[in-house]
Amino acid sequence: MAVDLDYLKEIIAVAKESGLSEIEVTEGERTYRCVIQPATTQAVQTHIVNPVEVEQAPVVEVPKTNYHQVKSPMVGSVYLAASPGEPPFVKEGQTVKKGDVLCLIEAMKMFNKVKADRTGVIKNCFIQDGSCAEFDQVLFEIE
Repeated sequence: MAVDLDYLKEIIAVAKESGLSEIEVTEGERTYRCVIQPATTQAVQTHIVNPVEVEQAPVVEVPKTNYHQVKSPMVGSVYLAASPGEPPFVKEGQTVKKGDVLCLIEAMKMFNKVKADRTGVIKNCFIQDGSCAEFDQVLFEIE
């Protein structure tokens, strides 16, 4: 079944005009989902997909510290490495520079880079590879 690009453009236009951050339309076996993301998020890859159930990982309670918190900009699956078998982008104790990639968050088969917004040392990582992050959930702390 071919994708109707004009129909997809209409869905995106409706979402933007109504101020929605997300819209999902199902027709038969095909599901179209549009997620409007902040301009600071970089898209790496995009595909049209059918929805998939993701097992919800328990949210780690973050203790109060004076460290800078890096929070999730969206809901999605977290990947701490570029691909399976590769080393993680960062480890606790590692020095990072502003703009370094800390992890990827996959939302609707779109991989978004989460970058350090300051230079410092990764003090804590509160998320596991492959788990689901919630919007505004603390992922890392930087000293």
